[in-house]
Amino acid sequence: MAVQRTNPLPNGLYWIDLFSPTSSAPNTKDGAAVFNNWAAANRGKVQVQRTETFPEPGLGGPIRTWVLFKVVGPPGMFPFGLGFPTITTDPNEQSFYSELPSIPDFGDWLHGMTSGIEGLALVYVLYELSKRR
Repeated sequence: MAVQRTNPLPNGLYWIDLFSPTSSAPNTKDGAAVFNNWAAANRGKVQVQRTETFPEPGLGGPIRTWVLFKVVGPPGMFPFGLGFPTITTDPNEQSFYSELPSIPDFGDWLHGMTSGIEGLALVYVLYELSKRR
């Protein structure tokens, strides 16, 4: 996918991933706040179409916010310290990660496994292995 390196951004549709600090990633620049300030300063010229936030505290990383936005007039200089926005023409564009299945909780997975004969066999095998230690 092509990114836009021209500044200020020309009219068009773009998306960008932004990251915000968490307790486990405290030195991360607050990209969501920087972007929101830029968009507010360019009200009427920048239209946020959609945002998706993906908190990642379990992974130990920053909070990720994906933003689809449209530039309809010459805005002020884009804060490229956030990265280059990706050019798109699809107003239904979605974040790559919004299409991935969620990872099931281990307890839910184990409960699902133990509800059938295969699960009972697995529990038996694990029990037998634990007695050998």
